[in-house]
Amino acid sequence: MSEGLIASIETEIVHLIKSDEPFLKNYRIITSIKGIGPVNAWMTIVYTENFTGFTNAIKYDVYVGVIPFDNMSGTSIRGRKRVSPLANKELKQELT
Repeated sequence: MSEGLIASIETEIVHLIKSDEPFLKNYRIITSIKGIGPVNAWMTIVYTENFTGFTNAIKYDVYVGVIPFDNMSGTSIRGRKRVSPLANKELKQELT
């Protein structure tokens, strides 16, 4: 993608966020966190449907793939904890 196209898309995203008060409020809160930039904030707002798509933070953490689960079979075979391979890798990559 050319830089001009990327810049125009980013401008459109900013315009959309500024035109909706709940989006703007959450965007400002998210970007006030140290280390969270505009792209992380945009992705978080989109994937959480402006924080209405998940009923609690743990469900979102599982969706992103940052909470490991026990890896065991029955009572005798126990492995180390692992994150689910079904996690949203794109969002996890942006957050890490």
